[in-house]
Amino acid sequence: MSDARNFHVSCPHESGLARWVLRWLGRPEWDRVPWVHADGPIGLDGEIAEDSSDFPAAMMDQAAAVSVALRESIGKRVPHLFATNFAFYPTLSASELSTLLRAKGFQELAASAEVHAAVACEPDDLDAMCELLSSWDVQPAFAQQLMLELLQRSPQRAARVVNTPFGLSFGRLLDETAVPREAIAAAVTQLAALLPPGVTGNMLSACAKAKDGKLLVKAFLAGATRMPLELPHMDTETFRMVFPRCGPKTKLSLLKRDSQLVDLGVSDTDATVRTAVAPTVSDRAHIAALLSDGELSVSIGLARNARLDSDDVAQLSTRLPHDAGGGLALALARHASASEATLAPLARHPREDVRSLVARHPNAGGEAIEQLSCDSSEGVRAGVASRGDLSDGARTRLRQDGERSVSLAAIAGDKNASDTELATVPHSLRIPIREEIAKVSTDSEYLARFALDAASGVRLAVAANHTTPQATLHALCGDGDGYVRAAVASHPNATPEMLGRLAVDSIHQVRQAAARSLGKTRKPDAGPGSIDDPLPPEIEEVLLDPMAAPRRELSRQKHVPAAVVAALAEDPDIKVRKQLVRSSATPPEVLDRLALDSTGAVRALVAACPRVSRAALAMLVDDESFAVRAIARARAAKQKPAKQKSAKQKARP
Repeated sequence: MSDARNFHVSCPHESGLARWVLRWLGRPEWDRVPWVHADGPIGLDGEIAEDSSDFPAAMMDQAAAVSVALRESIGKRVPHLFATNFAFYPTLSASELSTLLRAKGFQELAASAEVHAAVACEPDDLDAMCELLSSWDVQPAFAQQLMLELLQRSPQRAARVVNTPFGLSFGRLLDETAVPREAIAAAVTQLAALLPPGVTGNMLSACAKAKDGKLLVKAFLAGATRMPLELPHMDTETFRMVFPRCGPKTKLSLLKRDSQLVDLGVSDTDATVRTAVAPTVSDRAHIAALLSDGELSVSIGLARNARLDSDDVAQLSTRLPHDAGGGLALALARHASASEATLAPLARHPREDVRSLVARHPNAGGEAIEQLSCDSSEGVRAGVASRGDLSDGARTRLRQDGERSVSLAAIAGDKNASDTELATVPHSLRIPIREEIAKVSTDSEYLARFALDAASGVRLAVAANHTTPQATLHALCGDGDGYVRAAVASHPNATPEMLGRLAVDSIHQVRQAAARSLGKTRKPDAGPGSIDDPLPPEIEEVLLDPMAAPRRELSRQKHVPAAVVAALAEDPDIKVRKQLVRSSATPPEVLDRLALDSTGAVRALVAACPRVSRAALAMLVDDESFAVRAIARARAAKQKPAKQKSAKQKARP
């Protein structure tokens, strides 16, 4: 492969497009000046003596514009020429320039006679502007002026240029400052009205990213008759400007992309947008606005919002007479905040799925449940049968139901069902029903019976139920499933005696949960006590735990007795001791003890602690560790001026 560099020399008079550019620039004297285009550095500074002051920046910009015209008309038609560099030499002729370049080892590439004939004619103004604007090499400032001129003379032609693969990015045009911003904004407005939506998306993106982006976006919106379906990424302020002009589909896309636009969705004129935003609003003002919305679809969307309270749900239920399709009734029957009064009329709803949801709803009243226990639908009666708050009469009736799914569900949820009866119920039905009842039931007899269930998931639900009595929890302390015992260890009603028993469990996660709860058994108003108090026996087990995790849990709690904190200060695990330094519950005397810790990292934390005593800080100023000394001295330096200032204030008369 040859390393020779290729070049081509041409003059503006050979190209009609170049002559047009000279006329545009007002440079007729350049008609016979040679331009050289090469595929590498030209480097004739040593052969041609020139004064750089004779070629100011403005002149070189004009020369670059002529170069674009020559490349577009002649250069692209010269075989094997890939022009990356240009230069022009007003003092040389074309033949002299060619001779110099060949002497330096360049290989000249010539245009054919057919090429010269094809480019000789000068195009009209509009054709010339369009051809130049389609070039990759056109300069932004030059292109900006051409585009403004073309827009003024033929807006449709300008729009077609932008609508085609445009040589220069539209964003670079917008960032040019050669033309006043007001003129650029006017051009954006004019183009936005002419371009199809598929192109305006790129144009809007360029406007948003350009200098004075807000001005240009406003200009775009002033002209655009249709917004693009897919909007580019923009900041929230720009999105808010664009939002009102978008269609429903684009608005929904924007609401998903930027949560700060929710107020625009709530107040939008399109019910589709308000319906879409209704399930997710959290602001009370937005909820109030949607509650008063007249569109049924908006009410249905709002009924799916988990943040509504019982009053909100009751207000939505007043629209049920207009709910011909039952969509609102379905959403209300599913809502966790639906009250007994709201659910009562839904128990008589013609839709089976609505009644089925009411049958399973924990807030449904006794009257509605009794009514639904006699419902004509098998699914509704099965839902009633799975409840844990059924009356004895209703459960007895449902156990004798003619449909097997109903009778089995009634047996599965019966606290008095024998093991033989329960064995007739498939696990896939029995376990979910009993788990659900165990989670929400407040009946101590139910919970005591379910605590003996063969399924560990049912027993776990009992252990996690905050209303489970202590007697039942005590029995579950010895459960064979570690998850059940861990749930008991985390239960707010677990006694210190239970927690002490669980603190020596074989599973460290259970011991960890017990340690966490032991640190919460002491009430804040009880006070920390004295570090000389005896250690609670149940906590002694935690302090002796072979694993550090339970002790770390204990050190994180804020209301443990001072004697326990003092014991933890001697813990072999460094993370326990460091946690004590960070804890606001650690007494000053324990902090002083930790200032003597064998590990420098602990002493450094003590030095940085704002609650450390002056005596401990004074000792740490001379610590053997450089890091500890540096922290302590920085703290001491901050305290000293304050002390001196206080003394001066006291000395004043």
